[in-house]
Amino acid sequence: MEDELTSIFFPNISAEYARLRESPINFVHYTSAEAALKIIKSRKIWLRNTNVMNDASEVRHGTNLVRQFFASDKGRPFFECLNRLYEGSEYRLKRLYDEWVEDLEANTYVCCLSEHDDSITPSGTLSMWRAYGRSNGVALVLNPYFLYSDTTEHQTYSYPIFYKTDEEAGEMFQDFCKNFIMAESQLHSLDDDTLLNWSHGALQAFAITLKHPAFREEKEWRIVHRPIQNPSQTVLPIMESIGGVAQTIYELPIHNETIQTTNNLRIEALLERVIIGPSQAPDVVARALVNALTPLLGFDDAVYKIRQTSIPLRTDG
Repeated sequence: MEDELTSIFFPNISAEYARLRESPINFVHYTSAEAALKIIKSRKIWLRNTNVMNDASEVRHGTNLVRQFFASDKGRPFFECLNRLYEGSEYRLKRLYDEWVEDLEANTYVCCLSEHDDSITPSGTLSMWRAYGRSNGVALVLNPYFLYSDTTEHQTYSYPIFYKTDEEAGEMFQDFCKNFIMAESQLHSLDDDTLLNWSHGALQAFAITLKHPAFREEKEWRIVHRPIQNPSQTVLPIMESIGGVAQTIYELPIHNETIQTTNNLRIEALLERVIIGPSQAPDVVARALVNALTPLLGFDDAVYKIRQTSIPLRTDG
């Protein structure tokens, strides 16, 4: 039943998962050499608040589009169907969404990944190095199997990003409404609270996954944690200073010492290789990464995992 509900409430996300199952590719996380070393040594992935990401409109872009569409006449068919299923559901859903939207914009923590095709961009994407790597960038190349790991105990979830203009987002919402209405007979079996929670989850997912088309080249996926709405006993906050900005980071464990069912989240299984980006001292960074990985992989495997990009460091002046 859960698979059926996922296809009804999250059709676009389901389609992206199906695409990756048919043609699996790796993912890459662009970061600094310093952050990469901390991730490897601690065996924890950093999830950062969307308000300190490069795009200042993260999440808010999506919440604005959701508000505009579902407050318009175009959203009426969805709410009419919702009310047919349970009277008063429209009011309850709008109230629930309004109660959580401020938290959605303020307390969403993500790790950003990009789809990585080694046959096309083995050294990574230049625009991503410029945006995230700067002068000492590192890219952690990850296999895709973590997407299918059960991380409900961590209360973290993986989402593809959809790069849409306002008009294209409206078309996506309309397709969702049509899909929902076509499934009305199936949804009759749900109790009202379950229907409400799945509907709310769909609206929140739109907010999390919609992004301005100017960022299309990123081909982004997000590992998402919502600590207030979905607290976790294993994904815990720490304080870090990144680029001189003191901030809260949530750490997702990538080892199996706390939860035995998520073996695909072990760093040994997760890490495909490490690309050292345009750097002032690539050999120094490479040695540090080998030293950090050797206790986990052994020296030979650690050396084998490291690759230096052929992209030269860009200097101004």
